Amino acid sequence: MIRVEYTEFLKQPDVEQNFNQMFNSQKKYYRERCVTSGFDKEHTEMLSIKMAFISTDLHFTDIHKNKR
Repeated sequence: MIRVEYTEFLKQPDVEQNFNQMFNSQKKYYRERCVTSGFDKEHTEMLSIKMAFISTDLHFTDIHKNKR
């Protein structure tokens, strides 16, 4: 089995597409959660992007790790 580095793994078309879909879904989820928590619009957007990236990246890191 050929070992692919994580950054190369993310560049694969199907993985990149799934990553982007999950990221966008997570961003929407966290944006909706932050709005009800009283954050202003700027902080809501910033927090939702960061949380979405972290959760999506952790998910795909696990997938990559399990494919080795």
